[in-house]
Amino acid sequence: MYENAVKHGVYESTESVRIITRAKIIEGYIEIIISNDYDPTPSAKRGTGTGLLNVTRRMELFYGNKASIKTLKENGIYSVSLYIPTNYL
Repeated sequence: MYENAVKHGVYESTESVRIITRAKIIEGYIEIIISNDYDPTPSAKRGTGTGLLNVTRRMELFYGNKASIKTLKENGIYSVSLYIPTNYL
């Protein structure tokens, strides 16, 4: 997730960029959110989603259908949320 935040958030920017990590436990899951600034204007050089797909596959292999991943683009912030059951920690 950090690689994606750097590659697609920091690397393409000439401005200051923030990468923020938050974690909390909610209803039997640990929620890990990694957010970064991004330029919402279209660019010829965009990701293919391979990194996120690989993370999703790894989570499925380890946790089955008990874990999930969610992405959100809003107000110039790109966030990836991972939900992992606490009984695996």
